[in-house]
Amino acid sequence: MSSIFLSHSHTDKEFVQRLSRRLSRDEIRTWVDEAEMHVGDSLLDKIEGAIRESAYVGAILSPDSVKSKWVRIELNIALTEEINGSRVKVLPLLHKPCEIPGRIADKLYADFTEDFEIGYTALLARLTSEAYSERHGVNEEAEWWQQQLERRAKRMQDILEGSSVLVVNDFPETMHSTIEPLQNYGVRIKTATTTNEAIALMTDNHYDVVISDMRRGGIPDEGQRFLHRTIRLGIDRPTVYAVYQFEHERGVPAFAFGIAGNHYEIVHLTFDALERERG
Repeated sequence: MSSIFLSHSHTDKEFVQRLSRRLSRDEIRTWVDEAEMHVGDSLLDKIEGAIRESAYVGAILSPDSVKSKWVRIELNIALTEEINGSRVKVLPLLHKPCEIPGRIADKLYADFTEDFEIGYTALLARLTSEAYSERHGVNEEAEWWQQQLERRAKRMQDILEGSSVLVVNDFPETMHSTIEPLQNYGVRIKTATTTNEAIALMTDNHYDVVISDMRRGGIPDEGQRFLHRTIRLGIDRPTVYAVYQFEHERGVPAFAFGIAGNHYEIVHLTFDALERERG
């Protein structure tokens, strides 16, 4: 489970509570000061400890927050942690248009100003990709999966070499653990960040398999809508859904080739589809 400390001005309390509820539903642990502090706590010590224990600090940016003394203190603590740990710690979350503090002005921010869902999708992609990497890091199980992939790739060398896969995802960089091994095995990869872009590519080009996320553009079932559009247009290809958390009891969505929440399983499903298409 990933975790995030939400640094904010009290005038942004309603937005922060909404964000915290959504993150909790997606199994991201949040730290919000008014919910965590108790009478008698040392304010600075409590906040400093929470920041150090959290994987990230979400800096809620608004005209009031950038003037807040406590937000400045929290950012200073978090940026020091970031520098000392040599990893990204502070995630700017733009709630209302404002002048972004110079210390984080060069960071890409999640923009909530026009559409909460768009900003939330960007934030969730970052938080879940980090948690995914931690969950599926180098360990015995991962090594076993890697060995299985390598053995299978050798048997399928003629099928994999020159095959083509379209990856459709708002944030294709979060799919590197799937894309990289496929490319290493000779698969040509093309990426699209929106349904319309993917449709245009599929209209003009042939792809053996499509790997699509499910939530896209703030729409929870956009992956399914995308597949149904390709079917209506007569350009559908075997489609594998890559999701953060696969609920097995719900089964495979209609018309999909498969669905998985583990990048090794996604690659294996792609191998299955390629065998069927090119074998």
